[in-house]
Amino acid sequence: MRFGVSVFPGTWSDVDCYSVINDVLGYEVDYVWHKETDIENMTA
Repeated sequence: MRFGVSVFPGTWSDVDCYSVINDVLGYEVDYVWHKETDIENMTA
């Protein structure tokens, strides 16, 4: 399963979410810019 973490300008919680999904849960994860429209490679 591959997760996407939304990134919004001026926020920092995306880093925490990334760490939990990747380091704690062990899933693949990518940052996704909030204006991105192509997220077909994400499953969650």
